[in-house]
Amino acid sequence: MGKKSTAITTYRLRLNSNDMKLCLLLTCFLFIGAIYAQEPDTSTIEMQRTQINPEEIHSYVEEPPVFPGGNSALQSFLKEQLVYPATALENDIEGSCYVKFVIDENGKVLNPKIMRGFPDCDACNKEAIRLVSTMPDWTPGKNGGKAVKSYYVLKIPFRLPG
Repeated sequence: MGKKSTAITTYRLRLNSNDMKLCLLLTCFLFIGAIYAQEPDTSTIEMQRTQINPEEIHSYVEEPPVFPGGNSALQSFLKEQLVYPATALENDIEGSCYVKFVIDENGKVLNPKIMRGFPDCDACNKEAIRLVSTMPDWTPGKNGGKAVKSYYVLKIPFRLPG
């Protein structure tokens, strides 16, 4: 009985310079991907509060302005108070008018302007401005629990009766 010999065979990988560059590039991509895949440690992030300028008008507020009685009351107000212009009735003009206005910190409606109106019915645009100008005071929008001036865009539908 003879001894068994075990031979260890080693293989040497031979790479040319282009293969080395490719391996280095792939390693870099994997390393960078691993760094960006990490979630930040949120326990050390502190939120910074900034002072709100009282004269600033906000496009976004934490608590948006509310019409007295809510959205259903607003829709009822629009339907009841809208006076359809005669020229729009005669010419079968329908559509929607978008009015942008400010609700101040006391809930007053200020400075209504047509954002997108009727190019062929100036009377409809004027009626939309009139309608917004006659609105009662709203509950103002709030940031951080404090009432602030904020913008509001309202769609006013003009639908032919019948």
